[in-house]
Amino acid sequence: MMVKRAVLLLMVLLAAGLAMSGTMAWFQDSASSSMSTFKAGSLGMLASDDDDWHVPVVDATWVMENMQPCVTIGGDAGGCDSNSYTINSITYENHGSVYGNHVELSFAYSGDTELARYIHIIAMTYDGVNIRTKLADTNGNGFKDLADLVSPGNAAILDNLLPPKAGVQSLTMELGFSATAGNDMMGKSMIMTATATLNQDASQ
Repeated sequence: MMVKRAVLLLMVLLAAGLAMSGTMAWFQDSASSSMSTFKAGSLGMLASDDDDWHVPVVDATWVMENMQPCVTIGGDAGGCDSNSYTINSITYENHGSVYGNHVELSFAYSGDTELARYIHIIAMTYDGVNIRTKLADTNGNGFKDLADLVSPGNAAILDNLLPPKAGVQSLTMELGFSATAGNDMMGKSMIMTATATLNQDASQ
C-alpha cells in the first residue's frame, strides 16, 4: 500500500513539473552584424617615360646606337655625339590601393653583356638623391658603369628607396660610352632591363 502511494505521489509530482515547464517563458532578443567583407589590397607599380605613360613596362628609355668611345674616366662627355651619350628618366607611380614600404631597383643585361663595363654612369639619381656617388667601383676600372649596378656589392645602395605614395618618384640616368672601350667592343650590342620593385614590408 505504501509503495502504491509513493508511485502515485511521484506521478503527481512529474505531472506538476511538466505542467509548470509548459507554462513558463523567458524573454530573448539578439543583434547581429552582417555584410562583413574582406578584400586584399594591391600594389600597382606603373612607369612612364618620354614615349609611354602609366604602363607596367616602358621600352627603350635609354638608347645609344652606333656608339663611339668618348667619355673620359673622369666623366667628361663633352666629346660625345648623340649616338654615344644619353640622358633620360623613368617616373614610377603606385596605382594600387595600399602604400608600399620601399622600392628596390635591379638591372639585368642580355646580349654582349661585356659592354656593361664600358657604359659610363655619368649621373644617376632617384628621388633627387645622388645614387652614383654611393656606388662602389666593383670591377676596379676607375669609373662607375652599368656592370657595377648588378654587383652584389652595390645591392644595398639600390634597395630601401623611397616608395611612390601621394606622388611619383623618378629614376634619372646619364650614360655615355667610355673612351676606354677598345677594338674588341666594335659591333657589339646589349639590352638593359631596369626594374623598380615596390615592396610591402621592410623585410623584403
